[in-house]
Amino acid sequence: MTLALKNFALKNRAFFWDCADVEDLSESKILERTINLGSLDAIQKLFTIIGKKKSATIFFLQINKKRNNYKPEMKNLFKLVLKKYV
Repeated sequence: MTLALKNFALKNRAFFWDCADVEDLSESKILERTINLGSLDAIQKLFTIIGKKKSATIFFLQINKKRNNYKPEMKNLFKLVLKKYV
């Protein structure tokens, strides 16, 4: 985990309320929680840190799994947005 991503996770600790150690989270888990629980500003900051293309790749890999933890409305919204702008 990069320092910027680590700082982002620590700053937005409320998204990871059930995780004991925020510093050990993967990029995919941070992206998932931020999309589900974060504000648009937080999501934009995360896209800046990870990169839009890498974020889109992670997102589409996650939603193509049989089971994922995205809220249906967030999954649909970001599927449309990322297909159009990335």
